[in-house]
Amino acid sequence: MPPVVDTSLVHVSGTAGYYSRYMFRGLDVAYRTGIDQSNESAFFGTSGAVSIQNFAVGFWYMNSLDSYVPGGAGFDGSYGNPKNQLDFRTPPRERYQEYDLFANYTFRIAKDLSLTAGMNFYWFSDGRFWAQGDHHVNNTMEAAASLNWTGVPYLNQTVNYFYDFDAFTGGFLEYKVSMRPIELYKSGDFAIGLSPNLGISYDFRYNGTNNGWNNFEPGVDVPIHITDGLSLNFGVRYSMDLGDSSQGAQGQPVDRTDDRLWFSATFQYTFPTAESEAKQLARTGYKDLAPVLAFGGDPDNRRWRVSTGAGMRSIHSSFDVGRAKRFNIDSLFIRKSGGGFLGFATDTQNAVYLDGTVFSGDSSGYGDGTTDFTVQNASQVTADAKQGDGGNNRQITYHSDRYAYSTTASGNGFNSGDSDQIVYPYINLSYDVVSGDRVGVSVGVGYAFNHSSMNSGAQLAGLQTATENRTAQSFIYNVDELFSTNTAIVTPLDARTVNNDPANPNAYYLIYDGTQYDANYGTGAGNPDLSKLGPQRTATNTRQAVATVAAFRAATLDVDMHSISIPIDFSYKITDRIRTRVSFGPTLNIFNEELTTETYYQLLNPGAVTTTTTGQVVTYKSPYDSSIIGGGVVNKPDGTVGTVSTAPTVSSTGSSNSAPSASASGGKGSSDGRSRDLPGKNLARATNHHSGQHFEAGVFGQFTVELDLDSAKRWFMEAYARYDYVPGFTISDGATSSEIDASSWGAGIGLGFRF
Repeated sequence: MPPVVDTSLVHVSGTAGYYSRYMFRGLDVAYRTGIDQSNESAFFGTSGAVSIQNFAVGFWYMNSLDSYVPGGAGFDGSYGNPKNQLDFRTPPRERYQEYDLFANYTFRIAKDLSLTAGMNFYWFSDGRFWAQGDHHVNNTMEAAASLNWTGVPYLNQTVNYFYDFDAFTGGFLEYKVSMRPIELYKSGDFAIGLSPNLGISYDFRYNGTNNGWNNFEPGVDVPIHITDGLSLNFGVRYSMDLGDSSQGAQGQPVDRTDDRLWFSATFQYTFPTAESEAKQLARTGYKDLAPVLAFGGDPDNRRWRVSTGAGMRSIHSSFDVGRAKRFNIDSLFIRKSGGGFLGFATDTQNAVYLDGTVFSGDSSGYGDGTTDFTVQNASQVTADAKQGDGGNNRQITYHSDRYAYSTTASGNGFNSGDSDQIVYPYINLSYDVVSGDRVGVSVGVGYAFNHSSMNSGAQLAGLQTATENRTAQSFIYNVDELFSTNTAIVTPLDARTVNNDPANPNAYYLIYDGTQYDANYGTGAGNPDLSKLGPQRTATNTRQAVATVAAFRAATLDVDMHSISIPIDFSYKITDRIRTRVSFGPTLNIFNEELTTETYYQLLNPGAVTTTTTGQVVTYKSPYDSSIIGGGVVNKPDGTVGTVSTAPTVSSTGSSNSAPSASASGGKGSSDGRSRDLPGKNLARATNHHSGQHFEAGVFGQFTVELDLDSAKRWFMEAYARYDYVPGFTISDGATSSEIDASSWGAGIGLGFRF
């Protein structure tokens, strides 16, 4: 059909409805802006515009019906902390909210051709929803141009170009074609139409980090005409990624757009109804409104009126989360007792260590401070000197240890608050008690259902650490180099039954008593003090966390609020089709609340080891070293005695942990942040739960503007601003107490019918 000739100076239009996905230029907004890129929230959206001849201004508002953590929280440290496990925390979930404004001007180039140029402005409720690199995006702006051609019968064709010169520097080009509505059914004012459509787009570094084909989107609209200027439109579309990938944060390819099937159900209105297609384009700006069918209606004037629509208000909750109960940390490790003798061998005492034995002097029977021994590992033997080779006296080290355990526990609760901005449905029924030419008074009843979900976020609420204190003792004995053979000490070895030399069972000896040894072999002119060849003892104290359990808590509050209002309102008619109302009255509010606190006990990495070494190991020059032979008496048939040298050794160990931080990539659609799980390994989960019901009486005040949509004044649109006062109350689940405050400002838009 040919375009309708429009003679009106001012036009008002708008939409309000439900969207199963918010698809914006090929991107699933909830999926792309969530912390884990798996959100599937539906949205409520509304728009409005006013055009004066060829100039138009308007707004667009979107609100997610589910709340989730913004994706940017994975990059700025507000979600998790990879550098400090004990500082892990999550922010409260939020609903995605977008506030947009546009302004444009339409130039009529030819009869079937028009050009619209203007600006679009975007604001986001939280800058962490969108990110450019690792920076938050709170708002952005772009230039827009649309070329609309209706020269082909039954088709509307549009080429749109947008260039963002602010937060998301880049361009976006799309072509759209739609068939003018085909009438399927008509009965009086009621009519059903069908309008197939499709679009294809190309991306100039807007959704991605490079240029490439964006998406292809076929769809169909089913506009249902209700009355003059008012229609209900059902739409279904499929957005398909065209395959030109972008680049992710780590250089990997990522999909530029998202393959999605989605649908919408929206009320659409326009006033007055007769307008040109160029004006329709100007009014809609960068958002598409489905075609509106226009038919007349019969005059009717009744006192009863019913209206329904959607409103927005907020509910606030404060959370006082208590500290977590203790976990049975002793069940996570086995306590060691240690072993080995804590001393030296004596004339009458064997010394049985963890890795060998030094026998008592009496059992060996040498009477010179030396004795027999066993040794298990070659690593216990040091300074393997030979007769005449020089070097240090050989030594054998034995080990014994003891363990002690201690447990510490700490924890604090935390406070947080969360507000949920709710989009809610409502229905009102009113009766005009007084109905004058301009002034009226009515009474009525209204009902609204509000569902909100709030949470405290997860934070540390308890910490337990089990620490193992190990005292490792080292007992160092010098080898009797005067009488031990010149061959290497073989391990494992029992010195009294040498397995490599059965004919010489007493080939090796240890000095257990330096005084006796010196008394037998250290006397004489030029001989050194051999009493220092007695055994030595060192101790190493090691303190290590063997188990660290962190308790993280998060509280979630779900509230269903049934609100019944009993309004008294006073109305004043401004023009023939515009009326204002001031309403006030009591409200009866029924709350069904569920408060749940989840406690997660997580086993963390044990952490660093702290080692403190006391004492020192002293080594001695071998009596066989020719450089220290004096003029003394040769006390043994195969060697001489020697002097002392020292070489203390002290060591310590430790560890450190680090984790790389993630960063987002450029491009609006290429962010690939992921959620971080709770640190460590989950050991247990505890749940506290409370469900109950509260009744609170309140009051409200409201200002409403009504616009009649048809000459019969049967159908009307309403928009209102409102304040509700509801007394607050507190609930508890035993782990968390939460104060609920439902007092708030609000607004709404709806559709009404008089009868």
